[in-house]
Amino acid sequence: MPDCILKLKSTPNRNNHVSKTEKKKVKHNAELFFDRGDGIVTLCGSSKFFSDYAVASQHLSVRKWRVFQNNDVDCQKNDVISQLKMWVNLSQISTSQAIVVVTDDTVFLEEFTNIEIAFAKYQNIPVFYFDGKSFFFFE
Repeated sequence: MPDCILKLKSTPNRNNHVSKTEKKKVKHNAELFFDRGDGIVTLCGSSKFFSDYAVASQHLSVRKWRVFQNNDVDCQKNDVISQLKMWVNLSQISTSQAIVVVTDDTVFLEEFTNIEIAFAKYQNIPVFYFDGKSFFFFE
């Protein structure tokens, strides 16, 4: 793993959720960003939200965004397949105008999702979230 990813790797809090008091959700500006509809968006997040991936993809496609969906990566495995999936995911993020983390109201994040978020921020790529109903970001 390259040094920049090792430095960016963040550890989620004990239960893999973002504290509601930690950051303030902003929905209005997120919707405005996606209404302009141009470019590529990469969807990230846990495969347990698979059906919400389809909803987010549909919302974005209707607004004329091209949508990539990242592969599910198990950070506990250090095999060639997991490493290749990780590199594919990060290269998709680097070509995107934004990433959308598909999650729930508790903002559940898995270990690799935290790496993807950190990588996007390192590349100055906006990070948005989708909770199955609406897009938002944290201030």
